[in-house]
Order: sequence, then structure tokens, then C-alpha cells
Amino acid sequence: MSHPDHEAKLTDAELEDLHFRTVLDAFAHYRQYSLSANARRLKDFYSLPLAHQKLLNELGFRERIDMVDQRIEANAKFLNAVVDHPDIFNGGAPDVEEQIGDLQEESHGFVHTHSHDGGKSFHSLRDHSAPAEQGTSVPRYSNNEDVHSHDGGRTFHTSHDSPPAPSTPPPVSCSHQGSSDVPPSLANVDRSPHPYDALQPHSHDGGQTWHTAHGQGKHGSRRGEKKRVSDNDMDKLRSTLKQFVRDWSVEGKPEREACYDPILEALDMHFTNLSAEEKESVQVLVPGTGLARLPYEVVKRGYSCQGNEFSHYMLLSSYFILNRTEQINQHTIYPYIHSFSNMRTSDTLLKEIKIPDVLPSDAPRGPSFSLVAGDFEEIYGTLQDGDEREPQQGKWDAVLTCFFIDTAKNIVNYLQIIYDLLKPKGIWINMGK
Repeated sequence: MSHPDHEAKLTDAELEDLHFRTVLDAFAHYRQYSLSANARRLKDFYSLPLAHQKLLNELGFRERIDMVDQRIEANAKFLNAVVDHPDIFNGGAPDVEEQIGDLQEESHGFVHTHSHDGGKSFHSLRDHSAPAEQGTSVPRYSNNEDVHSHDGGRTFHTSHDSPPAPSTPPPVSCSHQGSSDVPPSLANVDRSPHPYDALQPHSHDGGQTWHTAHGQGKHGSRRGEKKRVSDNDMDKLRSTLKQFVRDWSVEGKPEREACYDPILEALDMHFTNLSAEEKESVQVLVPGTGLARLPYEVVKRGYSCQGNEFSHYMLLSSYFILNRTEQINQHTIYPYIHSFSNMRTSDTLLKEIKIPDVLPSDAPRGPSFSLVAGDFEEIYGTLQDGDEREPQQGKWDAVLTCFFIDTAKNIVNYLQIIYDLLKPKGIWINMGK
């Protein structure tokens, strides 16, 4: 974390890059942070009298610690894949390349990446002159036509063909010392010793920050450089894992049916009796899109849709699931392992979740589909003098909000913006607060 006085001297673009590095730090240090938290449980276990250790061993506590470690390793492997191409936001800064995987080669002004693997094209453009939170358009489903951002941000294009196979790190041996009943998804995860001394707690303003003293190769900090990952940053990352359950798993279907289906049914009711071609011309906006399942469902019904999201945790994850997934249930995560509290059984704690439950590339080819990164009020609000962004007022046939309105600092301003965005006879459909 940077000192507030230092941050006050940075430009908007520098602050944006600093925030983005913080997000990447959280992804990069998930493994070390989580293993250390689990190691503290083991340390507490060994501080007990031997008789009490024996009793807990008979209940499977020590074995459960090992099983949680395995699942942390599996989560870390998945999260590393999510940020394998973070240059969709950052432009391939050299220090970020060293910290998170193999990014694309840096160029001046814009970074353009184009892959023909598997027949699918991935394009990314990054304007270094514009802060990302002022409006960055991320994955775009289109029919290979060029689509450009008019909001001063960055635009990303994809086609509907089959995505390339994601890069997969070579399997490493698993040295599990507990149960021999290892799920197939855990068979090739790394199983390093507990890092008792890897993290050192340090408190700032009542919160706890973890300092890492040594790098972990290209996915960690440079040797001799201390990186800091806050509890709050890691909470956001753990929350993102749970969001995958709601938006992209079979287990999340009941919640999606309760929240998304009423919205989609109201949308269909308002635009009833439209042909497929007429539906494609209906422009739907979804602010606070999270991991983008609701916009995906809108597109599946034939409408053109744009999602808007502020969180880089969500944007990186939604880009990954939409653009770098080639089969149903391709990935396995363990979102419930980070707390032993409020769990009825060990099975609940260790439960695996497979994602996605659908193949995102199966969405219809006709409707447009895009995500825009940034603050809802700044991107879609009334333009100020000298603002070169394209006005959004009166452009949208429908605005769909699902548990989004309560994020407003000024709810009246949200309502005014939504009203101004809608075309005559347009509709706002809301679920939640």
C-alpha cells in the first residue's frame, strides 16, 4: 500500500496503474497468503497438549488441514490462469509482466495483441492517455466487425469462433501426506510445506497487512522487494471465487432463477412479438454486471447488451470466463475453504465447484455484447464541458439493475442518470434494493 501523501501527487493514470497492481498483487499472493493462514491453524494444533492433539486427530482435524492446503493450491492455479493475460487493462508494463505471467510485448501508445489459435481472434487496444476507470470496454462479442470506444477508454474485440486452448502450466507432483482419497482436480497441484515464516503481519489503522519478504518467481514479487497485500484485498478475491458459484455453476442456478429470471421475463414482456432481427436492435444496459452472467443471458435471448462494472477483480474474471473457456465444467474451484466457521460438515468446507455450467461462446452471433470498465456515474452521466466521450443519453431501450441501486452515494443521481439514458418508451427493470 502506498502512502496517502505519495498517492496525492500521482496523476489519474498513475493512480489507476497503482490500483491495478494492487489487484494483481492479490491474485499473485493468494497462494502464499492462504497457505499461511491455514498454517496458523496447524501451529495452534501443535500448541495443544498431546492428548488433545490425539483426540482431534481421531476426528480428522489434521487431515482436514492437509486437504484445505490442496484446495488452496488448486484455487491458486485457477487464479493464476485468470490473470495470465492482464494486459487487457494495463498495457503490459514491464514490472507487471515480471509479477504476473507472460504478458504481451509492450509498444508505444497502444498495445495490440492478436491470436489466431483455434480460429478465434483476440484484440486488445490500450490508450495510455486515458485512466481505465473512466470507461474501458472489455470483452466484446461481435461478428468480427471493428467496434471502437468513444468514451476515452479502451476497446477490446473478440469473435464468436471457438476460443484458443488456455495455456496450462506443466503438472507438478503432489506430495499429500493425509488422505489418499484425492479428487482428480487436485491430483497435479503443488503441495509445498506450510510457509510458517513466509508472511509477517503488520497493522495499519486497525487493519492487517501482510508483507511478503521473498518473491515466488514470475508470479510473485521481485527478490528483495516487499509486496503488501491487505486483508481487504484478499477478501475481494475470495468473494470473487464465491461469485463464480452464483453466476457460472450449476449450484448457483436457484439463486440466478430467483434474481435474474424475473428481470429477463419482464424484459421479454416489454419487447414481446419482436422478430429475431428486431431484437438485435434492442440496446440493453446492465450496470453492476459482476461476472457478466446476466448480460450473457440477455444476449442469449437475442438482445444486444452492454455490461458495466467497476471492480477489476470482476472484470478480469469475467473476461477469463467469457473469452478463455472452451468447454463446460472446464475449471474446478473450492470457494468455501477459507473459513472453518458456520460449516455443518467437512464436505461443505471442501466442496468443489465446477465452472462454467454453460459455454459462453455458444451465445448468438447476431447481437452485440460488450463490457465497459469504470464508474457508472462517470461513464453514463451527463457530459461536462470539454468531455469528448460519446453522449449516452437516450441511447438505451432498457436498463437492467440487480442489487445495484444500493451502491449509489446519491441514489437520486442514479435514478436521474437511468431516466436520461432511456429512449422514449424505454424501460428500467430493477431487482433488489
